[in-house]
Amino acid sequence: MRVEASWTRNENLNQLATATSLPSSSLSNRTKTFLGTAAMNTILSDHSLVESSLGYRSQRFSQNQGGTEGRTYSISFTDGGSGFDFGPPIGSVQGLDQKYTTLREVFSIFSGEKHAAKAGAEFVRTQVDGVQGSGFQYVIVTSHPNFDKYGRESFQIPQGIGFLNPGDDQIRLRNNGISLFAQDDWRVLSKLMLNLGLRYERDSKFKDNNFAPRIGFNWSPDAKTVVRANYGWFYDRYRLGIAEAVPSLGGFNGQGLVEIDYPRLAVDAPALSRTFGAVANFLKDPLFINKAFNIPAGTLVTRDNVQQLTGMTPDQFVAAVRKLLTDTGRPFYPAISFSPVTGYLRQDLSAALQNDVRAEEPFRTPYNRTIMFGVQRALLPDLAAGVTYVHRNIKNILGLRIPNLSFEARNGGPLTTDGGPLRRTYGAFYDGKYDGVILSTEKRFRDRYQFQASYTYARATDNLLNSNLGLGLGAQGGGAVPTDNLNLNFDRGNSDLSVRHTFVASGIALLPAGFSFSGVLRATSGAFFSASAAVSTDYDGDGIFSRRPPGTTRNQFTGPSNFNLDLRAEKSFRVGSGMDASLLVEGFNVTNAKNPRLIDASYVSGAPSATFGNVLVPLPGRELFVWRMRIRRGTRHRCRTRLKKATCTHRAIGADLRSDFVNRVYLWHDTKSGLLGRLCWADTPLQASAYDHSSCIKAHAARRPLAP
Repeated sequence: MRVEASWTRNENLNQLATATSLPSSSLSNRTKTFLGTAAMNTILSDHSLVESSLGYRSQRFSQNQGGTEGRTYSISFTDGGSGFDFGPPIGSVQGLDQKYTTLREVFSIFSGEKHAAKAGAEFVRTQVDGVQGSGFQYVIVTSHPNFDKYGRESFQIPQGIGFLNPGDDQIRLRNNGISLFAQDDWRVLSKLMLNLGLRYERDSKFKDNNFAPRIGFNWSPDAKTVVRANYGWFYDRYRLGIAEAVPSLGGFNGQGLVEIDYPRLAVDAPALSRTFGAVANFLKDPLFINKAFNIPAGTLVTRDNVQQLTGMTPDQFVAAVRKLLTDTGRPFYPAISFSPVTGYLRQDLSAALQNDVRAEEPFRTPYNRTIMFGVQRALLPDLAAGVTYVHRNIKNILGLRIPNLSFEARNGGPLTTDGGPLRRTYGAFYDGKYDGVILSTEKRFRDRYQFQASYTYARATDNLLNSNLGLGLGAQGGGAVPTDNLNLNFDRGNSDLSVRHTFVASGIALLPAGFSFSGVLRATSGAFFSASAAVSTDYDGDGIFSRRPPGTTRNQFTGPSNFNLDLRAEKSFRVGSGMDASLLVEGFNVTNAKNPRLIDASYVSGAPSATFGNVLVPLPGRELFVWRMRIRRGTRHRCRTRLKKATCTHRAIGADLRSDFVNRVYLWHDTKSGLLGRLCWADTPLQASAYDHSSCIKAHAARRPLAP
């Protein structure tokens, strides 16, 4: 039996929310995580065993708790130049208490040389409680001269998510997930093995019955070459990122709030579709409202002073403005009133939106179909190289969409196909593809050192606007619906988190006198990003504006490359019976590379700015940790499990770079013939302990060592 537990605490202070955020717009968060695992392997006979495990994970996350209150502003300049944000980050106040319990039971049986089969079940209990602070941002769209003149009382678009009823900000996720699976490794020929499997999954919230078949083969044409291929279906599971903002799945009930405010009437309003500015642009007169009511140009107009300025009550003034706009014959958003939040004259776009986010019915679970083909060749007794191709076809990616938006809305026609409000619906509307080629080499531990390296060339595309599913409160436009709801491929482009080229190398060397030296190098090409213009565009007429410049595509551009080298030097020594201690010197990003965290994506007057693609905010530079001490108990030991004809032996041989785990080699020993050979390689004690007995039984049944 094996029991493991760990507790970590991570705290981040004053992180800038975006590349153009002032210090007042920063994030501070704290995460406390507990992980616990209990596992037991029961050998029933020479050919069968049961693997049982119980896992528990608890994570408490809090962000910007007790922070500064105030409005959040984002300024975009229509005459060029970078805007900036100030005030507390939108939707940044959050608290989450997550608990996950996993119970797993697996029965394995080995029948001679032909079959190694297993069947099992897994139960996962998800329980998340939390609270989400409201997210409301005042987006000011103006020119530099007008901002100098009017400041925060310039034309603006307050938008975001609010909570209108008690309890709407609460998150209460509950789900029970069950999986049943069976698989068999069938040796059809001496050099050919088939891998057959079937998995069934069901979540209590999703209610889909998902069957996922798997098939593969391993072929060894000679003693030094292995050819592998497999194909399978893989389903997603219920989790926080999927359900957080969907009330029917246990998430918060955020109400979409979007309005267009006119503190100075149409004087400084840009010509956005269906707005006062668009009418003024058509009439070529930004003072047409001022002239109609004898209001001096540039006067601040609010609910409190409109009667003094015009002699009309607020309601009478609103009715007169609506008639004035109607008489022009131009389309406009008809929900005109004085904002209860700002007091300015507004067009309320929230009235055209269905308040809550509804889940698609029937709800479909995301899944992918993956095929892999690879060849591995032993070049030396301890050195192997390989090449692998992976293709993944991803279906039913979840995200938001407005399915009842009419095509005529983009030209000023009816807003919806059914005459009702716009329905923000959460469902499986999106898809993607991934193709990758991986070149790898590995030198196993021998002569006191080991290393491994890999290079990946990948192309990943999808049509989902945001990789975070667009459900967070910080998503612009009331929930990050697609740029064009009636043409989802308008957002098809490079996936948000993909990079074209990735090279990773790592290794460890054991030196005399208890010293060791290890390192990890990672180099990648730049991340993809979309251009961002100062003037927003409503591409489909839903009243939600995009900053993507016309003529560009999503994630069209590539940012600066990344280079990171982490190194560790360690001195180990014995401090007592069965106990080792280590003194460590660790360095992260030791070359002090300026890797990008935030990139300048600004477009000015339809073209990239002078600093387009430059690093605005880098990731942390060089970090050094000197004389860190670690104490381990029982890091070098031997254990034997007596079977009928086999003995299983393992020993710790070296420390892994980034964790306290040790690498282990497992050996098999046929007591009758006296043969001894390497059985398998495990990267962590957790992985090793889970497979030691079953691997020994496999080796005994097959009368030969298993491939690493």
